[in-house]
Amino acid sequence: MLRGASGVAQGTRIRVKLHPALRRAAATTEAEQELCLPPGATVRHLLEAFDLVHGEVGLVVVNGALAGEAQELPDGARVELYPVFSGG
Repeated sequence: MLRGASGVAQGTRIRVKLHPALRRAAATTEAEQELCLPPGATVRHLLEAFDLVHGEVGLVVVNGALAGEAQELPDGARVELYPVFSGG
């Protein structure tokens, strides 16, 4: 977390909702978490913060819209992460 001269946390604040399968992969039991990432952080930075490797996350939704790893996260974003789904 970044802190400014006033000691108050600064950066991109996001709320993340993890699907149960991704909670196990990210070693957390919390369904929703709030994070503060550096300004200009992308979806890729978020995945790295949770130690999620390429291929574990199949779907990323930012503020209700599909997002790719290069998408920048706006302050206050709500992000949902879903695992890769398979079946037929």
